[in-house]
Amino acid sequence: MVSYLKILRPINLGIVALTHLFFYYFLITPSLEKAGVHPQLTDILFPLFILCTLCIVAAGNLINDILDLQTDKINKPQKTFINNDIPLPKAWIYYGVITILGFCLAIYIGLSIQKLELVFIYPLVTMLLYWYSKIFKHFPVIGNFFVAIFTGFVVWVLLICEPQLMSNNHVAIQNARTILIGFGIFSFFGNLIRELVKDVEDFEGDKIVGSKTFPVLYGIPKTKKLITGVILVMLLILMAWFRKSLHVSDFRANIYFVLFVMAPIGLSIFKLYKAENKKQFGAISRFYKMVLLSGLIYAFIFIQIIIHG
Repeated sequence: MVSYLKILRPINLGIVALTHLFFYYFLITPSLEKAGVHPQLTDILFPLFILCTLCIVAAGNLINDILDLQTDKINKPQKTFINNDIPLPKAWIYYGVITILGFCLAIYIGLSIQKLELVFIYPLVTMLLYWYSKIFKHFPVIGNFFVAIFTGFVVWVLLICEPQLMSNNHVAIQNARTILIGFGIFSFFGNLIRELVKDVEDFEGDKIVGSKTFPVLYGIPKTKKLITGVILVMLLILMAWFRKSLHVSDFRANIYFVLFVMAPIGLSIFKLYKAENKKQFGAISRFYKMVLLSGLIYAFIFIQIIIHG
């Protein structure tokens, strides 16, 4: 039974849930209250909304393992659950149950708040995640870009579930909208870098099975240059954000942002060029998880200043 939980990446699911809880209760709800607007996802609806999102993410993780079984046996044999602890037919049933549960939740939530977009978004995203695992991930950059967009969408979907966030121009709601879009962009770039690094980490297995990832087609040195380019673009965007937010932020937030968000990202360029083996590239991938967590902590500090400052 433990394998059935581990294959869904419970830590990643926990991060998604905490991200939703954090932004909803510390940013969205207070901002809507300041504007005199009542949240739509009240009482049981918001926990169900989180569960629905987790079903999408969990199903995406599961179908990726099902369709990528051959590569995973080479790249991470110790973390391959299917056909070791979970028979393949049961894995498909497991995937179906999670997908159907999430779709039922999407229907209920969409009808409850009269946002039928949620009903259509669920099967669309689920289908795209399936095609990502089957086709897109085996082509250079396209698969990496897709995963990065999806991680940004995990934040941006909050703008859909509370429509006033997009239509109301009260200052508090404008600030909330800007922060949500901004963090989604930050998450997009952080995960795009992680995915490209993971492609280098999985180079050997991808080459054996014929995946046309960027490192397989163009080599690791060129992939390092591509990743460096993405990092520099991310740093430029962060510097633009820093400059724009100076007039509403304070000293502690600014120092934290420079030391614990921008500086580690800059440091990762040096770590990238020193990396030579699978273990070192894996360390960089995990390093970017910490960068994303650090960005979430900065968002908490910044939101407290905006809401209570």
